[in-house]
Amino acid sequence: MQYKVSKMITDGGLPIGSGYFRQGLVFADSQRYSNKLVQQHGLADDPAFRTALPDVETATYAAYVNTDRLEKWYLRRVDPGVRADVARLQAIGLSGRQGEGGGGFTLRLVLNQPG
Repeated sequence: MQYKVSKMITDGGLPIGSGYFRQGLVFADSQRYSNKLVQQHGLADDPAFRTALPDVETATYAAYVNTDRLEKWYLRRVDPGVRADVARLQAIGLSGRQGEGGGGFTLRLVLNQPG
């Protein structure tokens, strides 16, 4: 799976690094940053990560995107009329739980502070 996702993203023109650690799979905007995340065992010290996924320890699954790190590749393609609003988006977090009685998920959008 790691290879398929990496290939899909790089075929779209985005550089990507990837790696595994005990808690999951890491994709990053460079192999160097991916290696750093794997060595540090994730993003626990990143304030945007903690805001986007405050319940990650109890989640069955989670996904996180730091959109600030990707802006250099997509922001210039965003309509100028909404570019400032899109630039305020700092991160996206998705977490969920599954159990015998069903499941649920939470999607959080984290915004950069104005100014």
